[in-house]
Amino acid sequence: MSAGQQIVDALLGGGDYAKRLALRGVRRRPPNVYSIQFGFAVHTSDDYEVKQNAMEHGIKLTGDLTKGHWKTLADDMMALERNAMMLLKRNGFDVRDEGHSDDELIGSAWIQHRHTVAAGKFPAKEAVKALKRFIDTDEPFRTSSGSINKLLYSRYLYAGVSKLGRSLIDVDISIFHHDAIKQELERYDDWINARVETPE
Repeated sequence: MSAGQQIVDALLGGGDYAKRLALRGVRRRPPNVYSIQFGFAVHTSDDYEVKQNAMEHGIKLTGDLTKGHWKTLADDMMALERNAMMLLKRNGFDVRDEGHSDDELIGSAWIQHRHTVAAGKFPAKEAVKALKRFIDTDEPFRTSSGSINKLLYSRYLYAGVSKLGRSLIDVDISIFHHDAIKQELERYDDWINARVETPE
């Protein structure tokens, strides 16, 4: 378990959150997707990765990149972290910044409650679809591979970022506890299907 995952586990109540989520799911009927919280990490290219990207673009590390350029890139990295948080919100999640660990922004997230059909009713289909889409793969959503484009509104990720930053800085968004979340959503689907199949 990474340092970031340990931080989020502690913030979500201590211990192994994945195990607690699974145990809670066994006891609780009906499943409630709004009770699912999960951790995420936002990684922007570090100095080494920026230098590698610069060389691939034919930019000389000595001479072409000045202290002013590095300051711009540092500002761009902060902007990208903020934009990544906003991207999660645009995809239907409330998010909380939990600080940094190992040069990554660590946070916690949960489905936005405004997606409920009505107070006390089932979650709207859009909310469940958003969570399923977000945990569809165990791999991070990456700008370098284009997988970030699976998320809605990904075009806003580089808003306010310099042209240099757009060329040299990649972004990864990782989600923790995929299996536990998937199990909870499967329980939710099974419960919904049982309600549909069972006459009132």
